[in-house]
Amino acid sequence: MTVTVERDGRVAHVRLSCPPPHHTIDLRTLGEIVTAYHTLTDPGRGHEPASVIVLSGDGPSFCQGGDIGELVTLASGDDGPDDVRRAAALGHRVCRAIAESPAVTVARLHGPVAGTGVCLAAHCDLRVGADTATFRLPELALGIPPAWGGTAARLAMDIGLSRLRHLVLTCDAIDAPTALEYGLLHQVVPEEELTRATGVLARKLARRHPGGVRIAKAMLRSMENGYRQGDLTHLDSELFAHGLLHR
Repeated sequence: MTVTVERDGRVAHVRLSCPPPHHTIDLRTLGEIVTAYHTLTDPGRGHEPASVIVLSGDGPSFCQGGDIGELVTLASGDDGPDDVRRAAALGHRVCRAIAESPAVTVARLHGPVAGTGVCLAAHCDLRVGADTATFRLPELALGIPPAWGGTAARLAMDIGLSRLRHLVLTCDAIDAPTALEYGLLHQVVPEEELTRATGVLARKLARRHPGGVRIAKAMLRSMENGYRQGDLTHLDSELFAHGLLHR
């Protein structure tokens, strides 16, 4: 398993294992994330649904992006176009599983966070980062369109279109204080305090009434959807696949 799940009362911890040397995430891991989020909040599983889900990464970083080599291999196969479209659609599913979870979702971020790592974090409700963390959207530098999981629209809402434009076009990394200023992070703490700070936040959130949280999240989603008016994120899978296949 590349994803491990632990329960601490009403708080669940979903941990990614992005292997060295590149610490990137593959399609198998993305599928495991979808399964974990649905399982943890399904009341029919014989256990109390999690009220809070903390997403974190083992090793020196949260996640440094997607496994581009895996996608290139898919693209070169006999069913390359369809395989790449399915892979891109999986990205949309995993981001929706996180964003639409009835639990409050928290990202615990450290080290270089890039590409897919930023996408996963962006779809969490709240984000806590170590003061040494950095954030980067390198897609254009890799010849790939920045269309994955509806992340561009999500970030445009959270940090503003002007800041998003700079991140996408320059592919420059920003540090944790800048990410906090942008609204990409909600809290920055020294790296040695990251686990404690995330735990304190998770336990605080777990005290909220699940029914109230569900209504609040639905209300916030409706506000977000109202601003979008003609949601183009459903085209992300096609745009990503076209860009990868024709780069």
